[in-house]
Parts: sequence; structure tokens; C-alpha cells
Amino acid sequence: MNENSKKSYHHGNLRQSMLDAADKILAESGLSALTLRACARGAGVSHAAPAHHFGDLKGLLTALSTDSFRKLGDQTERVRTTIAADKMFGELGRIYVKFATKHPDRFRLMMRRDLNDYCNPEFREMAKRCFTSMTNVIARARGNTDVTLDELATTSDAEPLALDVVLTWSLIHGFAHLRIEGNFDPFAGHMGGDGFDDAAWEDIGRRIGALIAPPS
Repeated sequence: MNENSKKSYHHGNLRQSMLDAADKILAESGLSALTLRACARGAGVSHAAPAHHFGDLKGLLTALSTDSFRKLGDQTERVRTTIAADKMFGELGRIYVKFATKHPDRFRLMMRRDLNDYCNPEFREMAKRCFTSMTNVIARARGNTDVTLDELATTSDAEPLALDVVLTWSLIHGFAHLRIEGNFDPFAGHMGGDGFDDAAWEDIGRRIGALIAPPS
């Protein structure tokens, strides 16, 4: 281990350095290129260091997904707390798709049950926080108060909201996947990707808002 790596370790930054190296490999070469050894090389540490911090490859991938849910959750929480109700659907879709296009391999990884450790407490906490925030963006946009995921799953009065969450998330997530796979490229035209996304979600947000009107 070189002196810089030792310094990072003593300052508590080694784990983050390895996550940064893993993120770079994922972005540049894809999931198939991401191994513990490749992560160690990228971080400039011994090949045993990633195993010490993450256990195995699944542990490393879970840590990346946990960080992804944290970042997406932070952005979703901003929508919940700062955006007007009539703009929430459009802004939620826009930030979700922007995250997917900026981090496509992370985005694909986040939902892979076979590659993430769903028993990992931090992973579960960050995923739950992200999904709860998304749920409450939709709740506020339709005139409801905030709910927990447990309430959404077990309270009969929450069933209409639960169905609206499923509808909205399916639409946003499906759009994001089609977008990162290039299926919408023919429609983007002169607007380019970001311009297309902004225009699409301004319009789609209005349509969802009209479809999921606040209860009378």
C-alpha cells in the first residue's frame, strides 16, 4: 500500500476511495468489469482491502446501490419539501430520469435483487427513505398528508394512494429505462436529451396531475 493510501486509510477515507474507484469502473466499463481486484487497483490499495470493507462483490455492489438511493432520496426529498403541488409530478419525473441518464449503470444496479443484499440494514434504510419520499411527493401532489410505507401497505384508506404510487412510479421508471437504452433518441430531435426530458416531463407532469386529481 502506498503512502497516499495509508494516509486515506488513517483519515477514514479508504472506503469512500474504493467506492469512487468502483463507480468509475462501472461508468467507464460496465458491471462486468467491476471486481474487487479492479476496485483495489483503481483505489491504489492492496487487493485484500475491498474484501475487508465490503466482504465480497455483492457487498461492494450493495454499498454502491446504498449510495445511489441516498443521492436519489436527497433529490426526491427536495421535490417533496420545496416544489409546488401542481409541479411535483413533473419535477419528480425530471429528477428521476436525470439521475438515470447521469448514472445509467448505477440506476440499473439499484433494482437488481440478485446483485444487492436486501438484508443489509443501511441498504434497506436508504431504499426505504427514497421510496417513502417518492410516495409522499405523490401524496402531497394529490392533496394527502405524508404516510409511511407500512401505512400504505396495511391501511385500507391508503389504497387509492397506493395505486397512484404504483401508476406514477411505473411510468417514471419505465420512461427512465427506455431513455437510457436510447429508445427515445428518434423523438429527441433538435432538443437533445436534456431538452427532450424537460419538455416531456413538463407535459407528462400535467397529464399525471389531471389524471390523479386531489380527492374532493
